[in-house]
Amino acid sequence: MIEPKVSLHDTYLELKKQRYYCGHCQSTFTLKTSIVEKNCYISYNTKHAIALEAQNKISECDIARRHQVSHSTVNRIIHSFYESQTLNFNYLPENLCFDEFKSVKSAEGHLACEA
Repeated sequence: MIEPKVSLHDTYLELKKQRYYCGHCQSTFTLKTSIVEKNCYISYNTKHAIALEAQNKISECDIARRHQVSHSTVNRIIHSFYESQTLNFNYLPENLCFDEFKSVKSAEGHLACEA
C-alpha cells in the first residue's frame, strides 16, 4: 500500500480521537486538532495537495489513486475550494465569445449558439 507523502517522504498518520465526559454539564465532547476537520479523517495537508494537483490536467480518478481517497472525495474537495467564489451577474466582461454549431444533423441551416 502506498502511503500519503509529506515533503516527498512516505508517511502514515495514526490519529486517535478520544471522547471525554464532562461530569459538570453531563455531556461528552471530542478534542479538536489542527490536523483534521471535525468528523473527518482526511488531513488538511491532503486536501490542499489534492486542490493543487487539480490545477493540472489530471483526472479525478488519478488524483484519488495518488492520495488514497475516492474520486467522489476528490470532486467534493475541489468544489469546496471554489464555493467561496461567487459570481457577479451584474457585470459583463470586456470581451465576449460566442460559438455557433449545428444542433442536430437533420436541421438545415438552423444553428445553435453557445456563449
